Amino acid sequence: MLYWLIVELIEGPNFDLTEHNPLILNENGVMLFAASARHLELDIFIDGCKLMRSFLFRRDMTSCDGVLDRVVNATCQLRFTTITAVFFEGLISFAMARQTAENNEWIIKGEIALSYMKRWESTKWNFENKIKLLEAEKMHCLGYFDLASKLYVDAVESSKRHKFVHELAMCLELQGLFFQGRNMAEEALTSLRRSVRCYRNWGADAVAERVELYIRHHFGH
Repeated sequence: MLYWLIVELIEGPNFDLTEHNPLILNENGVMLFAASARHLELDIFIDGCKLMRSFLFRRDMTSCDGVLDRVVNATCQLRFTTITAVFFEGLISFAMARQTAENNEWIIKGEIALSYMKRWESTKWNFENKIKLLEAEKMHCLGYFDLASKLYVDAVESSKRHKFVHELAMCLELQGLFFQGRNMAEEALTSLRRSVRCYRNWGADAVAERVELYIRHHFGH
């Protein structure tokens, strides 16, 4: 499943890997194997990959199976992939809160994810930037724009300091969307262009192209 995700980040979500290598199990095959194995951590890992793909490509964000109930209420073994799945579900929740009428429900889900992430806030190297970004998104949703602006900056600086180029790309993209919503076009364009460069440095060319298309559509560049 992770191999599928890596290829999609480079080639795009519509790329059919099985056409190029028929020996590779397709996504449905992976999911059937996971269901037959009845392995909670494997289920969460697969759904986490789907959450990450949905967020990075802004596709099917409401149709993914969430992991919050299984992670928060179950005694599954702690893995970094589990925490990452919660992180992406939090990002999707706050994004959907700004796009749908049921925003309170989505905000609650985002707050649950944020609360879970804060369990590891003392491990700043791995989690500080993620927590700051979720906090920025929450404040953005709640309308505390000055605080949100500061938290986006904190998330960007933490991602740079701890050398997470892919999360720096996400922070810059969300910061750019925040600036756009505040009618700060120059700042928005700067952040979004920096986001594109970071996505390309990460190797996620298809994601970079999505952001470039957004820039051309909304800013004419």
